[in-house]
Amino acid sequence: MRFPITLSLYISKIFLVRLAIVLSVVSVIIIFSSIFEFMRVSYGKEIPFRVILKLAFLKYPYLIQRTVPFIILFASTFTFLYVARTAELVVMKATGISIWQFLAPILSITLLIGILMTVVFSYVSSSLLSKHEKITQKYLRDVPQTLLVSKSGLWLRENNKQNNIIIYAKYYTYQEEMSLHDIKFFILSHQNVFEKRIDAVMAKLQPGYWQLNDVRIRQENRPAEYYNMLEFPTKLVKEQLQDSFATPEMIPFIELPYFINMLKEAGFSAIKYSLYYYRLLLQPIFMCTMVLMAASFALPLPRKQKVSPIIALGLIIGFIVYFVVDLVAVLGLSGKIPLILAASSPIIISMLITTAVVLHLEDG
Repeated sequence: MRFPITLSLYISKIFLVRLAIVLSVVSVIIIFSSIFEFMRVSYGKEIPFRVILKLAFLKYPYLIQRTVPFIILFASTFTFLYVARTAELVVMKATGISIWQFLAPILSITLLIGILMTVVFSYVSSSLLSKHEKITQKYLRDVPQTLLVSKSGLWLRENNKQNNIIIYAKYYTYQEEMSLHDIKFFILSHQNVFEKRIDAVMAKLQPGYWQLNDVRIRQENRPAEYYNMLEFPTKLVKEQLQDSFATPEMIPFIELPYFINMLKEAGFSAIKYSLYYYRLLLQPIFMCTMVLMAASFALPLPRKQKVSPIIALGLIIGFIVYFVVDLVAVLGLSGKIPLILAASSPIIISMLITTAVVLHLEDG
């Protein structure tokens, strides 16, 4: 039987209204929780309240992206509770409409939202989270080194008791040790006044110093100095550089493949970035799985059954799924299971189980 467009639009409207309500409630909780958290960590630092508000709103898209599968879960649950308690689903089934035809509009909307969240919203989220991190470092953290990797090369900042040092390298390699090529050291005072510049063809990171080759040192009002080799002191180690990279959430989805390849070529670990990329790819499917999960326990509800146990069950299931997904992700990060399996196995298993339950409802 062909599914009527009018009925499809009606079901979509029910779902979208409940999705908007759940999203609004979760948004209020997230924003106020973030404000209280930033007020707590900023206690005694004399940070203006407008900065705290800005931090909360900059982090909001990232937190929404993390919680959107569970927003879909509860929006679907409330939708199915409504049609179950009003007996509308019974009437639909009596007219020959299958449960899959009933779920099709909701699954289609969810899949579209998932794709938009992955491709478009993740770009907004990563951009705002990067701004959030910069403001956090300015007001709440004392960060001695920061690192930025871009298509133009590598930028590194290191502060010591005497100077602020900005390092730029056109490209870098990592075999037995890290090497920077076409490198420039800009030595500044703590007032950011230029003092001197060091150019080198190559620099190798050794314990406690950079080993520079083919060096030229230039200072204002002094002739250039040349050295075949020079040791430049540093407190940096490879692990610090690895930890200084932007978190996966701060990199737009479309730029992740390039960033992952760049890390691998440089000899750095790209495991957490690859895992995050796979999880973003699978997010639309995960969200559709949440719709099926809600259908599996909300649609069989008798008309006179209390709603609160079903909502509690949804909360429990949501926390269990969240825990399992994170647990399997940890196994993937530790190298105990392949990354693609760590990202996909909880979603695939959940989808198979919920699909089986929905098929049982269809037969029943």
